[in-house]
Amino acid sequence: MNKNTDKITGILDQIRILKAKHAELAAATGEDFNIFSILHIRHREVQTHTTILGELLNPHGLHHQQADFLKLFLKKVCTEPEKATFCNNPESYQVRNEERIDEAQFDIMLENDKTRIVIENKIFAGDQYSQLYRLWQDAMKDFDGSVKLIYLTLHGSQPSKDSLKNLSENVVKCISV
Repeated sequence: MNKNTDKITGILDQIRILKAKHAELAAATGEDFNIFSILHIRHREVQTHTTILGELLNPHGLHHQQADFLKLFLKKVCTEPEKATFCNNPESYQVRNEERIDEAQFDIMLENDKTRIVIENKIFAGDQYSQLYRLWQDAMKDFDGSVKLIYLTLHGSQPSKDSLKNLSENVVKCISV
């Protein structure tokens, strides 16, 4: 019994060390800092998350960083074969929040002459019936370029089957904040 107790004590000591290192790393990187929580606006998806994200991704935004944020974002969401299509000339993208085309309302739309990237921002809201399917259909409508659909959630959740309807899951890139 003493041998097992020593093992358990050793494991618990290692866990304490790991927790302390994680807390130290979180303090050094600011990982625990969340401006939305501080301002008590974590749940205001449209007025906060979508607006701020759209502004940061805008190569012509008030941040004056040109396409730096957009380049980092595209590097994260595009597969290697897609990079030639979507990452070419990021300065040319126009960014619009809450854009409506036909039946679909796009949270964020990045668009240039050849590509269109649609971001569906799901912080706490659930999917509507056939929502991603409608977004995809309307994003493709009257557009001759390439389209990419991004599903942004807190934890990288998958969209519901009802939201996808007949749309293949591999059309949607799921990412988390």
